[in-house]
Amino acid sequence: MQYEAFKLVGPQNNWHLAWVLEFPEVAGAEAWIDAEVRPPHSQHSTRSYFLARRWAPEYFASWVRKPG
Repeated sequence: MQYEAFKLVGPQNNWHLAWVLEFPEVAGAEAWIDAEVRPPHSQHSTRSYFLARRWAPEYFASWVRKPG
């Protein structure tokens, strides 16, 4: 899994961070979301999740792969 976080320049009332994550399969993304909505993560915040197909392969190709 690779990801980037962006702090919004003009934050909304309840929206100030945006995360872009890459998963090889939708099942992995769904499992990550399931883990995020269970305690302890879900106890202190409310989040919205949106799934999309890979729309910018060049963008993700620019990410440096870490060994492991």
